[in-house]
Amino acid sequence: MAEPFIVVPPVIIDDVKLLTTDVPENDYPDWSNVTNYVKGDRVTLPSAHKNYEAASANTNKNPATNKTIWIEIGATNRWKVFDDRTLSQTEQVGSMSYTILPGKVINTVGLINCHAKTARVRVTDPIDGLVYDKTKKFIGKLSKGDWYEYFFEEIIRETDKVFLDLPAYGSAQVQIDIENALNMCRCGVITVGFKRTIGIGVNHGADIGIQDYSRREINDFGDPEFVKRGYSKTASFNVTIRDYEVDVAQRLFASIRATPALFIGSSTIYNSMIIYGWYRDYGSTITYRYISEMTVEVESLV
Repeated sequence: MAEPFIVVPPVIIDDVKLLTTDVPENDYPDWSNVTNYVKGDRVTLPSAHKNYEAASANTNKNPATNKTIWIEIGATNRWKVFDDRTLSQTEQVGSMSYTILPGKVINTVGLINCHAKTARVRVTDPIDGLVYDKTKKFIGKLSKGDWYEYFFEEIIRETDKVFLDLPAYGSAQVQIDIENALNMCRCGVITVGFKRTIGIGVNHGADIGIQDYSRREINDFGDPEFVKRGYSKTASFNVTIRDYEVDVAQRLFASIRATPALFIGSSTIYNSMIIYGWYRDYGSTITYRYISEMTVEVESLV
């Protein structure tokens, strides 16, 4: 039996909660109601933090309300870390910084699908000042760990990192700095929330995998054709829980149905057991008077 199962319902980040960031919002020219657009033109709508592409020529047609004329192509680079899509990444050379005011007590920060070397989280309270400052590395792992592999094979770094021990300050600011030296720094999701710990531990035998949405077909000549598309991480956990946690778990999962959340089966050993997404299935089996078994199937957002 390993670590307890953790669920972190997220705090939704909006213009009020995002205080500062060094990532600009200048992907495309801002939409203007006096510009004559032609098919293929791309614009940014700052009020929605989204980018659009013109499907036809138009003038004074707001992209937010004219969905047949404008095609939404995704969140702006600044806001991709908050768009609930793990494979779309905010990008910036060297580093990126976000300062958030959650407006409530949180104790967890999750960074998902990152390409970086380090992540630093600082919590500053308006009265007590700096109350938390921790840096973690996205550690590179080798499959065998021999000297040949060390010198010649590509090091595969961790992509997900969680900070689970933030102090309880309801009015504090949370600053998140992600750094990748002089290389391109990327991050798919930044999520903050209050963790809910369930169970004595996640049992051995967890199933880890991916759901691939790529297309694989055989053409008329018998040749395979591949179209690479997105994928989602999947996991199935069996957790030993106490008798009083049966009702607690049921209420928790009922409250986050059809809602993205951070699920953590292991934060120290298996990076693949950190999943930001939704639960496909949940149930508890009352095995003994004081001990029961909970099963959870989760899938990451694409």
